[in-house]
Amino acid sequence: MGSGNDLPPNVESYPPLLSGVVGREELEDFFVRSQGAFRQGLRPSERVRGVIYGVVFVLLSALMLIVPLPWESRVNLKVGDVSPVDIRAPRKLSYVSEVLTKEARDRAAASVPNYYLPPDPSILRGQIALAQNLLDYISTVRSDPYASFEEKRRYLKAVSVLSLSDKAIDGILRMSDSEWQQTGKEVLSVLSRAMSREIREDQLPEARRTVPTLISAYMNETQSLVVSEMVTQLLKPNALYDKARTEEEREKARESVKPVTITYEKGEIIVRAGDVVTPTAMEALEKFGIVSERRDWRKSAGTVLLVLVFSGVMAAGLWREESYWIDPVQPKVLLFMFLLFVLLARLMVPGHVVLGYLYPLAVLAMVTSAVVGLKIAVFGVVLFGVLVGYLAGGSLNIGATLALSSITAPIVLGRGERMSRFTWAGVAVATIGVALYAAMVRLGLDTDLRDMFQVSGALITNGILSIALTILFFYLMGSVLEITTPLQLIELSRPTSPLLRQLLLKAPGTYHHSLVVANMAERAADAIGADSFLVRVGAYYHDIGKLSAPYFFSENQMEGMNPHERLDPYTSAQIIIKHVTAGLKMAEEHDLPREIRDFIPQHHGTMLIRYFYAQAVKEAGDPEKVDEKQFRYPGPKPQSKETAILMLADGVEAAVRATAPKTQEDIDRILRRIFAERILDGQLDESRLTLYDLNLIRQAFLDVLKGLYHPRVKYPELKKKVASRSEDGEKAKDRGSGRSSVS
Repeated sequence: MGSGNDLPPNVESYPPLLSGVVGREELEDFFVRSQGAFRQGLRPSERVRGVIYGVVFVLLSALMLIVPLPWESRVNLKVGDVSPVDIRAPRKLSYVSEVLTKEARDRAAASVPNYYLPPDPSILRGQIALAQNLLDYISTVRSDPYASFEEKRRYLKAVSVLSLSDKAIDGILRMSDSEWQQTGKEVLSVLSRAMSREIREDQLPEARRTVPTLISAYMNETQSLVVSEMVTQLLKPNALYDKARTEEEREKARESVKPVTITYEKGEIIVRAGDVVTPTAMEALEKFGIVSERRDWRKSAGTVLLVLVFSGVMAAGLWREESYWIDPVQPKVLLFMFLLFVLLARLMVPGHVVLGYLYPLAVLAMVTSAVVGLKIAVFGVVLFGVLVGYLAGGSLNIGATLALSSITAPIVLGRGERMSRFTWAGVAVATIGVALYAAMVRLGLDTDLRDMFQVSGALITNGILSIALTILFFYLMGSVLEITTPLQLIELSRPTSPLLRQLLLKAPGTYHHSLVVANMAERAADAIGADSFLVRVGAYYHDIGKLSAPYFFSENQMEGMNPHERLDPYTSAQIIIKHVTAGLKMAEEHDLPREIRDFIPQHHGTMLIRYFYAQAVKEAGDPEKVDEKQFRYPGPKPQSKETAILMLADGVEAAVRATAPKTQEDIDRILRRIFAERILDGQLDESRLTLYDLNLIRQAFLDVLKGLYHPRVKYPELKKKVASRSEDGEKAKDRGSGRSSVS
């Protein structure tokens, strides 16, 4: 028995449970013994066995996810290849074509024109200033008295911002001063008029072609040539490209295009023989999963890494679940279920849109919760949600929808004490799944109304299918693997169960005792978070062995009839002990689950039958002459919190019934005594109950028992006045009246 965090560091500080019934030395002895049992931990061999199961899962899962399935028909084609045969759709399939959707969106974006900013006046001013500087430079060159004609030509040729023709240069140098002044003014005038209009980058060639039309007709041919060449080269776009707005408008155009959905009917030709495989056809082949993928070591490595992370997270969750490592059945069931659902994910998710939402992940959640616990079920469901999203091409929608809706199933199902719980679990899976999918759609998932109805229908079907498959798995686990399932407990808890019916008819006292113990144990299990449904059903069957000799047990004896009075204590003890072995035999004959059978021997553990042992000691006159082992139950001691609770409830109920306490304090005193006896006898050492748990159990027992054995008001008896008819007649005569009435 574990001491738990509730133990005080100083043993003199007695917990309330043992106050007044356990001495200091006994308490120290108990602490040492219970701490030793608590710290034994798991054996290395048990850890190794679990690790082996993990390695098997990694290897088989990686193979299932990487290696193509043998029945999948595949072709080895790529875009641009010529198909040697007609390739037909193996089934009906609708999907959003990323290729066609991208093409449609690109066309919409390309149809959006470029956007430009309004004309910038500063650009015109800058070009006018540049033109004035050039005119001043040319005037300086023209008037240079020391430069020859050829040198002046070279000077004008060297201007980097202008590339004037030889004819224009010769015309500039041969013009008269008045002609040059007119030419300079015309350059500035034409440049100003040309750039006063909006000129975009793509409009610049057209603007240059219109320059000659802006030159005054009074200019001669040479002047017109110079003005045209200078202005044409000085023209510059004054309306700049607005890249931000253009990209924004194009993005809006892309978003306005709805996803393009392609539907193939079963048998419809995807690619004809002799046709070139287009990107659209290649996409369809990939969606159907009938094209051989090139061996990509990076993709395979990513898959293996995903499986390793999956296994590592599960191992972290299971590391402290001692029942998983000790129980020989739990790892096998978990390995089988996980591998089965990896295979189902491989078959149902890749290349399928609607079928993926039928993936019954809730079955894994409910079965794992029933076998290992809710925490591990949540771990597994979240990890499988990631796996489903990975197989669906990184789809957050399907992975999150299936995972979150499946987590609700074991929470709603609980311990599955009623069939209605299964129904409500299915309703929760379907309802939350549809709600989550609708939320994903509203958050921006591209889909149409038809897809929404199809997926919603698949999620509703998933809820119904999950419940049907869970019931099937529970049936198989109970009948083949001998795992106690909620369905078995529901069946065994019915009063019409054959063994309970026999108990009621042949041993009614034991039957009533079992009901009271069941109520006590169930209340206590709820108080400490143990399996209350299991302990209640276990309490119903813990004493079925008494059917072999019901009248040898006090609760079934009539007043004044005790067969033990004619037997020696050794024989009586063996008859009492025999109800354990007889109960186990009956349990096996009626195929009771293993966890229910455990309650039969463990509710007595290795306790001493004190009454007959004391008789034997009294008759022998010396305790050394009496073999105590002949008066002890064969065990084992309680191995779980549930069986330990039943041991305590069984002993307390019998003691309270035998002593008939008058007050609540008397009941509590009996409770403390029974608890102390079991603790100090070492019966709870292997149960993992803490002293804190025991205090909660005691309070739960007290709440039940004070309702059953509370003091009752003693009603006064009414005395009847009985008189004979003759006396009535004489009295009547004496009174001279009629017959008196009898009360």
